[in-house]
Amino acid sequence: MDNYAVIRGDAVYTRSMKNEMQQTSKGMIREGKDEKLNYLSYCDPLVDLRYAKYMKIGEKKHGAGNWKKGGYDKYEALQSLKRHLKLLTLEIEYGIVLEDIDHASGIRFNTDLFMLIEEQEKLEEPSLLEQSDYSEGINENSHA
Repeated sequence: MDNYAVIRGDAVYTRSMKNEMQQTSKGMIREGKDEKLNYLSYCDPLVDLRYAKYMKIGEKKHGAGNWKKGGYDKYEALQSLKRHLKLLTLEIEYGIVLEDIDHASGIRFNTDLFMLIEEQEKLEEPSLLEQSDYSEGINENSHA
């Protein structure tokens, strides 16, 4: 089956399994959603609230968005992630609480930080297109 219909209220959307263009029952044409990221399904408000409370503690100490400024080494983030994981494991397996910290949120924070550093590093690298012999001709011959 290549096409199917989705009914939302009084609108009927015809969707293609191939992520092609769609047309609503009122004639609006739009891009398919099969390949689009669905941010609402990737998180839960309870988890977000817990993490926000953890992040608020850091915000009070260091200022809002401080962790995004850069300059932190990804291996330091990895070390901190491992420390939080070990302490969370002690709490879960042995009931030993050494620090009054939400270690699961600490793991998430350091994972986020590690990924941010990796993405920032990618942005700093010259693209393959810029390194290629073709980069000069693209702007000159562009038909935009």
